[in-house]
Amino acid sequence: MKRFSITIFLLLAVLVSVKAITVNLTEAGTLKTLIDNPAIVTELRLTGKADATDFNFIATSMPSLTTLDLGAVTIVASKGTKINGISHFAANFIPEGAFAGTTIKEIMLPTTPGLIIGDMAFESTALTSVVLPDNVNKVGIGAFAGCQDLKIVIINDKTILGSHLFSNCQALSTVNLGSASKLPASTFEGCTTLEIIEGAEALTLIESKVFSSCRTLTAFEFGESLTAIGAEAFANTNLTTVDLGICRQLTSIGDYAFVDCRDITAVNLGPAITTIGTGCFLGCENLATITLPAACETIGDYAMARCLALSSVEASDLGGVPQTGNDVWRGVDQPNARLNVSDETFNDFASAPQWNEFRITSPTYTSDVDLPVTDTMQRLEASFDGNSLTVISYLNNCVSLYDLNGRCLASTETDGSECRLTFDTDISHGNIFIVAADGLDGTRKALKIIRK
Repeated sequence: MKRFSITIFLLLAVLVSVKAITVNLTEAGTLKTLIDNPAIVTELRLTGKADATDFNFIATSMPSLTTLDLGAVTIVASKGTKINGISHFAANFIPEGAFAGTTIKEIMLPTTPGLIIGDMAFESTALTSVVLPDNVNKVGIGAFAGCQDLKIVIINDKTILGSHLFSNCQALSTVNLGSASKLPASTFEGCTTLEIIEGAEALTLIESKVFSSCRTLTAFEFGESLTAIGAEAFANTNLTTVDLGICRQLTSIGDYAFVDCRDITAVNLGPAITTIGTGCFLGCENLATITLPAACETIGDYAMARCLALSSVEASDLGGVPQTGNDVWRGVDQPNARLNVSDETFNDFASAPQWNEFRITSPTYTSDVDLPVTDTMQRLEASFDGNSLTVISYLNNCVSLYDLNGRCLASTETDGSECRLTFDTDISHGNIFIVAADGLDGTRKALKIIRK
């Protein structure tokens, strides 16, 4: 019995002693010779020199490891032993896929300057937080992708980040970008619980799909240094507003950048934006108002399609009609949506395909698309009888009829109570006409007439 008790005691002592251990590596590549029972180690602190073979031993022989402290380690170059098909490894480098799929929950990275973390180095691990200190020079593609327990990420502005870095980390809720200026493609794509992003105002570049499918992201602070938003950058998020008014260096928004952001209600585009990409706001079903900047020149196919709640488009700063792709406003209730323009561009918008279907207003002019037109508030009426167009004005002065090219087709004046104009149209005149009426009191009104 005594001998049996001693054996149990010794066994327990061994288990306790190896559960959390510190190993000093005087020679890199020797870790496997210094740990007798690696399978039961849960916490490991390394000091000295380590290489890729030591990391491979940790990943393949320590299934219980949850904490790995490499803070006092210097990573040396190695060659010869093939790991994942690679036999040469640089110094100060955590190899590609080194710890992928392991149970590690906590990692303390080496503090040596210029540290590089390889592609997918910690992919699908059990990490709960990631802090990239200033000494990390570069992080590879998908280095922390698919870490399902990861909740907090802190990035520094000195690190070059790879694409897909934290993609599909579905428990990630808080990110501190520090002063990072660029986010590469798909950095946080599929992080469905991401809510808080600190430091976003310092970004100069948001590449494609960076926040795509971050479905709990409701707010984002766009900064004045931002120069580009890539394709699908915020696709299928829950943003409620997009305010780019401060972004004076932003000239374009990528294709489908905000596609299916169903909670967006208002959009204010930056003053320097010239190009709105294809499908940019496609499917933003609750978008009610959008402000187009003076610089806007091109709006891509389906850019505002299926914006079912759109009721107001502010375009009064535009000096001309932007070039539009196919079906920009498909699904928008344009006859009941107001397009606000300047007096100088009223006729241009009223004669431009896709735009002329709105209720167009300017400080002086207004338009309507219903037929027959009876506008008692504006004191204008218009209707077709076959090809004969009759316009009646109660403004008591002058009525003029124009085609879409701005050519005056007919004009009449009166000082009585009613000004009536009748004009026989034909195919050469088209199907859309602009009526302008001037009153004796200086009032000026306009209608857009569509022959259906």
